[in-house]
Amino acid sequence: MTYTKGKWQVGEENDVFSDGCACIARVCGAPEGIKESIANAHLITAAPVLYETLKAICYKNTLQLSPADFTIMCLALKAAEGK
Repeated sequence: MTYTKGKWQVGEENDVFSDGCACIARVCGAPEGIKESIANAHLITAAPVLYETLKAICYKNTLQLSPADFTIMCLALKAAEGK
């Protein structure tokens, strides 16, 4: 799977950018207001790190997780990959 590499950041209008240039996502007003919109934008910026962490856990299982926890993480990885 490929995605826009680089550090993702929240811009002034809660848009998400990669290394300050490419717009990754536009976060519109959330029903609960600006605080929720900001939280959504920050969650999106964490996606690349979360994805790479899940990949490392699922492919190496270095954390020695329980079978149930390991399965949950691998299911989350598949969802992130659109599978």
